[in-house]
Amino acid sequence: MIDNLFEKLYFEWLSTLAFSNKIERSGYSNLLYLLYTTPFYYDQNKQPLDENRYKDGVYLRTLFIQKMNIPEETIIKKNNILFSEYYSCNVLEMICALANRISNDIMADYGREEITDYWIQLMLSNLDIIQFSDYNWQPNEVIGRLVNFMDRNYERNGRGSLFILQDDRFDTRRMSIWDIMSRYITENYYNKENKNYVY
Repeated sequence: MIDNLFEKLYFEWLSTLAFSNKIERSGYSNLLYLLYTTPFYYDQNKQPLDENRYKDGVYLRTLFIQKMNIPEETIIKKNNILFSEYYSCNVLEMICALANRISNDIMADYGREEITDYWIQLMLSNLDIIQFSDYNWQPNEVIGRLVNFMDRNYERNGRGSLFILQDDRFDTRRMSIWDIMSRYITENYYNKENKNYVY
C-alpha cells in the first residue's frame, strides 16, 4: 500500500508507461506493485555499466516531476524521500527507464513512434512473468524469476532476462544490459542490405 500522495501518483505514472491501456493495466496491479517494491541490484564488480540502468531508473523521478509540472520547492517542502538519490531504484523504474530510452532515443532516430509500453511488455515477457496477471497471481514465482535475472542465473542466450539473442556467440550473462539490448535491436531491426533499421 502506497500512502504518500506523490509516490502514489508516481507509481500510477509508471504503471501507465507499462500498460497504456487502462483495462489491461487494471489486470496487472499485483505485478506492477511487486516490480515497484523490488529493489533493482547488480554486481558492481562483474557488470559496472549496469549502474547506468540504475541511474536512469532514478532519473525517471525527475522526469515525472517535469511531466507533471510539480514545482521542485513543493517536493523539498514535503521532504519526500522518494525523490532522494538515496532511495533505491526499483525493478519497475529500471525497466520503464530502459524502455523509454529505446523508444525515445534509439528508435525515434528512425521515425519510430513512441511505444514505450511495447518494450516494457516485451521485457516482462522475456522475464517470463507477464502471464502472472491478477487472475493468475503467483508472487513467489515472480520474485524467483526477478532474482534469477538480477543474479544472472538465466540461459546463455538471455532467456529469462530482458532480451533473448539469436546469435549464440554471445553469452548474455557476461554482458551489460545495454549491450544485450543493443545486440537484440541489431538482430531484429537492422536491415544489413539497406543499412538501416526496419519496422
